[in-house]
Amino acid sequence: MSLNRGTFPPHQQPLGVLAIRLSSEDHEIVSMEVCDQFSDSEHFKDALRNFAIKHNFNFTFIKNDKQRVTVKCAAEGCEWRVHASMEACVIGFKTGCRPLLYLDGTHLLGKYGGTLLGATGKDGNDGFFHVAFAILGDTIYDDDEYVKIITFISDRSKGLINAVAKVLPSSPHAYCLRHLEANFMKANVRLGKSLKERCWSILSRIAFSCAEKEFDDDVANLLNTSTDAHQWLMQKSDLAHWANYMFKGDRWVEMYSNVAESYNAWIKEARHLPVTNMVDSIRFKLMGMLCHQREQSQRWERRLCPVIHRKIEELVEESRNLLVGRSDGDHFEVVDQKNYCINLNAWTCSCCMWQVYGIPCKHACAAILQTDTNIHRYIDDYFTVDSYRQAYAEAIFSVPDDINSELLVRPPITKKPVGRPRRKRLESQPSSVHELRCSRCHDAGHNCRSCNVSIAD
Repeated sequence: MSLNRGTFPPHQQPLGVLAIRLSSEDHEIVSMEVCDQFSDSEHFKDALRNFAIKHNFNFTFIKNDKQRVTVKCAAEGCEWRVHASMEACVIGFKTGCRPLLYLDGTHLLGKYGGTLLGATGKDGNDGFFHVAFAILGDTIYDDDEYVKIITFISDRSKGLINAVAKVLPSSPHAYCLRHLEANFMKANVRLGKSLKERCWSILSRIAFSCAEKEFDDDVANLLNTSTDAHQWLMQKSDLAHWANYMFKGDRWVEMYSNVAESYNAWIKEARHLPVTNMVDSIRFKLMGMLCHQREQSQRWERRLCPVIHRKIEELVEESRNLLVGRSDGDHFEVVDQKNYCINLNAWTCSCCMWQVYGIPCKHACAAILQTDTNIHRYIDDYFTVDSYRQAYAEAIFSVPDDINSELLVRPPITKKPVGRPRRKRLESQPSSVHELRCSRCHDAGHNCRSCNVSIAD
């Protein structure tokens, strides 16, 4: 059991982070620190009680069982909160998943409302791997042992953008392409429907471009098509957060936040429940999912996960008709529609797709086939069965009902919203925007009252 980050009561702010440490002389708790380890929940609660007495503040239990303990300060208005939990999902993410997290929030549909925030990764078989969730909280998992830089993917919500920039300023933050499309369509209504669709087609190519020349050609094409769309691209789109060529970080060409959407749909039924029941329902589903994936992976006999293995087989088939020339031991030139340079030692191709995707492109596959090396050697370990099994190695343990018999969670003070409660989930995707068109001159972008076009008699 480990300690997750909390904020200290304002009247008892310590120097540094929250810590629990035993004094070498009197064995009393003198401080608390994020990620301290305890043998079980009872040792954690004993340490917390001693610490509260030492610093003269009261606390109440929000969650209190053998597997998870959540505590908050009893003082009215104080935001101090501490959470301890079994770390099956966190350990799985650290040991077996790419350093990539999808961030999203979904509204709770129970009597008291609220928002459920989620962080979801991807396993080696390209399936979603849930890491953490919070209910209207600001708790961030902190672990000094995890040294990889995590890439975050989300929509362009101001709250998420500001939070990532403030809490994790060194982490790359990628924007979902689907939400970007909705932003573009809404900001460029006056271009007209057909021109907007043509411009977005070019913008999509810009997003997926990996090499400099390909990127520059598409940007020039957009400028020739529409100066307004080009101006939006350069001044309002935050190009460095969504275009592969400009993005500073590892993204593995994950262009959409559909993983977060899939998770939200997966827990749809739980959002109607009270908070404690909802948390337990999500825990139950995660417990079953981890067990199922763990057992399923034991039947896999290849080195690569099935989805990645099929992708590699398709790339190998595409590479068989390419002309390959060898320069020296690890340097090759492959002729497709253009000439491409491959360096097997550096895992690079001049088309840049190998570097961006994390798996060899068809040009690299053609070069590797000219050697005696297995092509699987040139694929990131994140996509191997061993990494997949490590991700699902830890179990979430079952919790009997009698453990929670004394648990009391007081409802928040809320105001009932106007109107009938919404039951059907709103899909997070671009919605059709009504196009304003003049009935006098039939041009887009204005109506007949503001029309200044001269019309011949």
